[in-house]
Amino acid sequence: MTTDIIIVKYNVPRVEHKCINAVLANTNDRKTPYHLTVYDNYPLNNSLSSVWNMLIKNSNAEYICLINSDAYAEAHWLEKMIEVFEKEDTIGIVGPTSNNVGGEQGRIKTTNIYQISDVKYICGFCMLFPKVVWKHIGGFNEKFDFSSEDNYFSWQAQQFGYRTVVRHDVFIYHEFHASWKEREKRTGRRVRSNDCKDAENIFRELTGGAAAKPDGRPSDINK
Repeated sequence: MTTDIIIVKYNVPRVEHKCINAVLANTNDRKTPYHLTVYDNYPLNNSLSSVWNMLIKNSNAEYICLINSDAYAEAHWLEKMIEVFEKEDTIGIVGPTSNNVGGEQGRIKTTNIYQISDVKYICGFCMLFPKVVWKHIGGFNEKFDFSSEDNYFSWQAQQFGYRTVVRHDVFIYHEFHASWKEREKRTGRRVRSNDCKDAENIFRELTGGAAAKPDGRPSDINK
């Protein structure tokens, strides 16, 4: 049983080196065998959903863990998240608590004991799922560019009967939007506001208005 940990870089070495080092320092290869894939998306500027799909398709791992290049793992993070699939039935996606993450996930207080909560959406800054779930769903929808692909993936998982949950005693620090800022500097336009508006329209169209509107506002509950 192996996990492919996928980090997509976007020319922000200050956070990317810290992210990679945190994964290497805090992931126990004996308890949770893993392969670390680091993909440099800066020269190509491909959509995140298409990059994820390409890398996941080529992975032979049982589990896939997506972690943003500005997110920093802490001790035992991966083994705890994998454990959820062993303890609970019909789990599709697991995420952690954080200092900076929106929606219901951002309003869950980090604890020291095992507890999970079902949430509507798991943020792609750190999400773990079996590859078979990705196959069942059909991958990330590539209509999205750099926003809402994670929300739609979560919503799709629920339509197939999977639960999307947060484990309370796993915390991942998230610097939040380091890559967005680099894209804005590179393109000279307000990428985040434009892309998010486009993504919201795509999300509404694909769900036929049946899904709750994602709330991307970060919470400070765990700061």
